[in-house]
Amino acid sequence: MAAEEPKQTLPVNDPEAGYISPDPGASYGTGTLPPEEQEALDARAKAYEEEKKAVEDHEDEVAKKRAQEAGGAAEEAPTTKSSSKTSGSASS
Repeated sequence: MAAEEPKQTLPVNDPEAGYISPDPGASYGTGTLPPEEQEALDARAKAYEEEKKAVEDHEDEVAKKRAQEAGGAAEEAPTTKSSSKTSGSASS
């Protein structure tokens, strides 16, 4: 099985960077909560994971799109090579 490529992220304060709610924390009461509360805790943890995945996917998509556009712009830009010619005359 091939290793999955790591997701790219966007810098803080980037206009397209996503926001992830604070981590709901560990399931501190797992197994000791009434069923209704455990279901609510599980639902909150699942919603957090879905939110986190959505933000990671969006940022990865935007970062790769920007990298592709930057690569395309670099190919379109004319390359200028500066060559410095020095004269071979040296006085003794």
